[in-house]
Amino acid sequence: RSYLERQAAENLAAMVRCARDPKCSGEKTPITIHLCSRFRSHRQQRYTWLDRLKKQDWMRAPTKQLRKVLRFLAMPGTSRHHWGTDIDLSYTHKDCKFSNRFYRSATENRAFKKKKIATCVTEERKKIQARCDQRVTELQNRIARQLVAACPDLDNCHQAGRPYYEAYLTGQKWLADRCVRDLKRAEERCQKRWGWLQTTSGPGARMHRWLTQNAHRFGFCQPYKGDPETRNPGQYRIGYEEERWHWSSCCTAKRYLKDFNRLGARMTPLPEDVFGPLPRSKRARARLEKTYRDFIVPAYIQYVNNIHPDCLRCAQTCR
Repeated sequence: RSYLERQAAENLAAMVRCARDPKCSGEKTPITIHLCSRFRSHRQQRYTWLDRLKKQDWMRAPTKQLRKVLRFLAMPGTSRHHWGTDIDLSYTHKDCKFSNRFYRSATENRAFKKKKIATCVTEERKKIQARCDQRVTELQNRIARQLVAACPDLDNCHQAGRPYYEAYLTGQKWLADRCVRDLKRAEERCQKRWGWLQTTSGPGARMHRWLTQNAHRFGFCQPYKGDPETRNPGQYRIGYEEERWHWSSCCTAKRYLKDFNRLGARMTPLPEDVFGPLPRSKRARARLEKTYRDFIVPAYIQYVNNIHPDCLRCAQTCR
């Protein structure tokens, strides 16, 4: 449980000592760095993975729920913690805080909150606009049916058709007002949904800032940094979300990553490890087999390799 590669362990100890020493760290006061997690066995990863999966109603939409769990948790056999090269760090020994908000500055937290609310509003607007367009179309079709029923000869229905035209304009105005109300309520919902997000500096922001500036001196990098879709543009479409607490000994991890890719298909997670005991139902089993074939097999290699370029540059300096 406490295994860590010797080089990684020595470099980590040196980094922690430096952070505590203002002369070495360049800070006015000591920075405390606590180790929360290092080596994680396949058995432990499998237990954590299946436990997290059970909490999701994942059988209804397997791929969608698997993507959700994979945001911050690796499948058994694909975690960098298996290698004994990666660690989870915290600013306090009392509790390991695995949430990025604890490691962001006040400016970063405010920007993150603003982005979340803006994204929520944009998505809600698209849904509401689609519903509004559908309601207008339904109104048009209903008025048209009523007009045809009342006056089959449309060429001679100018006078008879006026009330229907006015009814359409009235209905259209009512629907437009309703859409405005729905949009306003959607914005209020988004503010309520994400209003709780922290806008002050996280207690671990100072530690993360120092690590970002100095961890490379000790052979460490943050593998999951920034948006996974833009981390390596043009190479990988998916990957783990940013984890500001997760740091990797790039020189030792380089060998394991090379071996992982060299072994290729032999490193593919087994269906039993991904889904747990397979269901007896042929239909359910076929669905899981399709998910495994169409998503797991092509995706796992992207999750493992989609790391920040800083780690690749760090690994290039290794002997």
